[in-house]
Amino acid sequence: MHLIIQFINIEKIKDKTNIQTSSYSDNELLIEQFITNLVVGIGRYNRGEIISAHQFVKTSALKKLLLLIEKNNDLDKNIILDNLDPLRRFEFVYPELGAEINNLLLKPIPKAAEELLNILERELPEEIKIKHEKSINIIFEKYLK
Repeated sequence: MHLIIQFINIEKIKDKTNIQTSSYSDNELLIEQFITNLVVGIGRYNRGEIISAHQFVKTSALKKLLLLIEKNNDLDKNIILDNLDPLRRFEFVYPELGAEINNLLLKPIPKAAEELLNILERELPEEIKIKHEKSINIIFEKYLK
């Protein structure tokens, strides 16, 4: 009986994981989540909520950006990447970009957010739609002046 319960729990976790990872497959959704995380993070930073701002910019937004980069790059090396955690092994597959991202994580929230946006625009220009460009411009003009 105990083994049956364990199997059922494993199946539930597997189903939940499949649902979670499927939400990572839509570029448009990932870009929108990335932008939203940056806006929320910068807003919280501006209100003095620094710990929460770090979480939104340097963790949540970063994770969406790495998912986008990994998903949209046809490198054979992607095999060594972790399909549940885009942070794992990233710098092994993308050493220069990994070093750049590691350096920006040590910067203040606004500068880190700006550099994350610059990476998105540089690495995935073909995935950015007009509505995303408008949102990105608003972030630069309103939040990162």
